Amino acid sequence: MLNGVSRLWGRRPGVSWALALAIVLLAGGWGWWSEAGQPVGGQGPAQLFTVQPGESASRVASLLGQHHLVRSTLYVRLLSGLIGAAGRLKAGTYLISPRWGPDRILHMLVLGQVAVHRLTLPEGYTVRQIAARLGAMGIVPASAFMAVAMAYHNPYLPPGAPVLDPAEGYLFPSTYNLPYGISAKGVFATLVQAFDREFSPTLRAEAKAEGLSVNQVVTLASMVQREAFLAKDVPLVAAVFLNRLKAHMALGSDATISYALNVPGNQLTRTDLASSSPYNTLHRLGLPPGPISNPGLMAILAVLHPAPVSYLYFFSLPDGQEIFSNTYAEQEAALRAAGY
Repeated sequence: MLNGVSRLWGRRPGVSWALALAIVLLAGGWGWWSEAGQPVGGQGPAQLFTVQPGESASRVASLLGQHHLVRSTLYVRLLSGLIGAAGRLKAGTYLISPRWGPDRILHMLVLGQVAVHRLTLPEGYTVRQIAARLGAMGIVPASAFMAVAMAYHNPYLPPGAPVLDPAEGYLFPSTYNLPYGISAKGVFATLVQAFDREFSPTLRAEAKAEGLSVNQVVTLASMVQREAFLAKDVPLVAAVFLNRLKAHMALGSDATISYALNVPGNQLTRTDLASSSPYNTLHRLGLPPGPISNPGLMAILAVLHPAPVSYLYFFSLPDGQEIFSNTYAEQEAALRAAGY
């Protein structure tokens, strides 16, 4: 039995631990050892259990006993010594079931299989929407995340850019497994690192070849992300914006005003549309100061590889489909045909 345990963990039991076990077995017999190694059992839910940095195996054994996750703290101390777990327990927060035996629990603590929050961030979420989701899931307070985001010194932004949220556009939308107890700084760093990884050196080289900075690509992609509802329209919408930039036309995106004023696009008033915000692309030439959402890879690639079309106009139908036109007259005719 001891040899089997040792092979499982890849360690030979130390002489002192083997001697301690021998004494225990002589005093209480194999029956106690077998009983103490069984799960606590019951139908209770799994519990969160935290191992602090530097905490000893003996202390962890005591805490497991206090949380009623093991039958015997002595058994856990002996087992941790026999299998070489002492000194190898990883700090972190774990989700432990009372239906697990001590060997499984120790195995998890040695491997550092911490409990995680599974966070999914949709493409096009803003920084504030991300903060709200983090708060709603109990991962970190929304206010704490926003404080970190607002303090971010974004290396991709031009100096003095009058952006609303300096991290906007650079928190990559994906699904993340975040360990319990992670800090707001830890979450933020994870999302920024994902962006840096996904916007690869190859993509940066492609942007440079097109005469675009990273911020210009991400800003355009963020607008495409908010304007295109169907995947087939993403490269077409990107082409419209790029064509308008080349023609020195205003980009004319309601989404940029909606973002700046925090007003849903279908609720924008004439006064809103006349706003003096630097994000007003109806009346200001060029790009807004920065991204208006956090775009996904599809939108980024669409900006770097737009559809080969000459369209300068588009509008959305109720089903999300976009109608594209080359001229304003064509756009007007399409709007009338659609009943607008």
